[in-house]
Amino acid sequence: VSEILEGHVPGVNQERRIKAHQMIEEAMINANVCAARFIERAQQCSLYRVHEAPDPIKLEELGLDLRGVGLSLPKGVPEPIVFKRLLDELGQRSNGWLYQQLILRSMQQAVYTPKNQGHFGLGLERYMHFTSTIRRYPDLLVHRAIKAILADQASRMPSIEQLENYGERCSSNERRAESAGWTVEAWLKCDLLKQRTGDTFTGTIAGVTEFGLFVDIEGYFVQGLLHISDLGADYFRFERAQQCLVGERNGKRYGLGDRIQVLVANVEPAEGKIDLRRVRQDSRPGGSKAGKGLPRFNAALTDGSARWRIVTVRAGPRNRPNGGANDKYPILVTQGVGMGLAALHAFRRGRTPSSSAPARSRAWRRRSPCRGGRSRRRRRPWR
Repeated sequence: VSEILEGHVPGVNQERRIKAHQMIEEAMINANVCAARFIERAQQCSLYRVHEAPDPIKLEELGLDLRGVGLSLPKGVPEPIVFKRLLDELGQRSNGWLYQQLILRSMQQAVYTPKNQGHFGLGLERYMHFTSTIRRYPDLLVHRAIKAILADQASRMPSIEQLENYGERCSSNERRAESAGWTVEAWLKCDLLKQRTGDTFTGTIAGVTEFGLFVDIEGYFVQGLLHISDLGADYFRFERAQQCLVGERNGKRYGLGDRIQVLVANVEPAEGKIDLRRVRQDSRPGGSKAGKGLPRFNAALTDGSARWRIVTVRAGPRNRPNGGANDKYPILVTQGVGMGLAALHAFRRGRTPSSSAPARSRAWRRRSPCRGGRSRRRRRPWR
C-alpha cells in the first residue's frame, strides 16, 4: 500500500490479509458462479472469465525450479488442487513467496470470451465477472443479460459475434490498465528510493538471469538490477535448474532467496529502473584474492589528476606465449587508464607523473623494457 503526500510517497506498507478478506472473496466468487449458472439455465450467453490450463513448456521449467527446494510436479498437466497444495506448503517456508511467484508466472492469463472453457486457477467449470460493474465493462454486460432474462427481453441481448468482439477489446484494455498501474506503482516506489541513492540496503535475490540478479530491497517492495559485471572478477555461469549464478574460479554462488548487501547506485523513476552495486566486504569467503603482498589501494595520487585516481588493484593473467593461465601479476586499475607494475612501483616510491603530461606515456617510458629503459619508437613506413 503506497500513500501519496504532496505528490510524493512517504513510505510503503505491507497490508495484512485477514479472515475477513478471505470471506469477502469467497462470497464474490460464489456470486460470480451463480450469475453464470443463471444465464446458462436460461439458455443465453454472456462473457465468461476463462482461465486455461498452463502451457506444458512452462510447466517443465517450473518443475526444474521446484526441484531446487525439494518439490516436484506430476507428469502432464496437474489438477488445480495440486497447485493449491504447493502454494500452501511454500507459504510456510522462509522466502517461499519467491517460489509462489514462479508458480503464478507459469499460469496463463485469463481472458473474456463467450465460449465457456472453465477457470483453471479457481478449479471451476463456469465463471463470470458479476460483482464490479462500476469498474469492469464485462460485469455490466452480465448485469444487462440477467435483467434482459428477468424482463423476458432476450432479443435485446448482443449476438455471439458482438460478444467475441467485446471480449477481445475488454481483455486488451485490461492488459493496458494493469500495465499502467504497475508502471505508476514502480515510478512512485522509485521516487521514494531515489532519496536514498548511495545508501546500503539488505535485499533478497528475487530473480536470477544470465545477465544478473534482481534484488528485492527490504522495506521498499521494489526490485533493482545487480548486473553480473558487479559480482566480482570471475566468470559466472547461470544454473537454470538451481536458479543461481556460480563463479567458475572461486565457486561463489548467488541463488534465489539469498540475502545480499547492495548499494543503490542510480534510480530513474520515469523508467522504473534501479541500478544496484554489490557491497564488497573485507572478508570475502571463497572470493577472488589480490596479488600476494600487494596492498589494496583506494586513494588518489598527490598530483590531483583525475586520470591517476586509483580505484583498486586486482590480479590478471600474465601475457606469456606459452600460456600460463594460472600465473598472475597485479594490474593497477585507474579511472580511464589501466597500467601494470611500472606505475605501481612508481606510486609506492612516491614518484608521480606531472599532471600536465599524459600519465601513461610517463609511466611507460620510465620502466620500458626496451633499449635500457628508453621508449620504443615506431619506424615510419617510408623510412
